[in-house]
Amino acid sequence: TVNKNDASEDLLTFDISENPIRVLKSYAFNEISVGNRATFRNLKPLKVIPTFALNKFSAKSMDFSENELEMIQMKAFNEVDIGEGLVLNEVGLKWIDRMAIVGSVGKLFLQNNNIE
Repeated sequence: TVNKNDASEDLLTFDISENPIRVLKSYAFNEISVGNRATFRNLKPLKVIPTFALNKFSAKSMDFSENELEMIQMKAFNEVDIGEGLVLNEVGLKWIDRMAIVGSVGKLFLQNNNIE
């Protein structure tokens, strides 16, 4: 769990790519502010982004490519501010729950998924 980065620190990038994450819990990333890019690539075997996993998270852009996600639950991205874009291209998504993203997202990229 990453909780509330210190306002006195300038967190320019946030990258947890290439980590074999099986499960994310609610509030896994809580009150995080990133000046530039937040990268969550290749977190296999992660399949679900649960409710409140990214709570009050802000970044210029956020990238979840190269994953095998199946589902994004309600309010998984809660009170987010993603200025330029949220990338969820080609991650195998089958289901996006209502209100999965609450907040502000410049552009949402969902190309080449299996959303039903």
